[in-house]
Amino acid sequence: MRAITIKKDILLVTIERHCTFLECKGRVSIGVTRDEAREYHGFECPHCKRWNDDILNERDVPEWWDELNAGIDIS
Repeated sequence: MRAITIKKDILLVTIERHCTFLECKGRVSIGVTRDEAREYHGFECPHCKRWNDDILNERDVPEWWDELNAGIDIS
């Protein structure tokens, strides 16, 4: 009998942020796919509707971090 091996990939991660505006500071949960993570640069707060510039860090997407940063020169 042969075993069936199924590779599991993470399809979506949820990151937690707080609005950066002092009057709001609302908590925001953001779901991003791998493709969206490549383009992520911020979010609109659902509470106050203002834009918050943001970037992902390794703690947010540890499984994708190396892939997302491949070929980027940060010197």
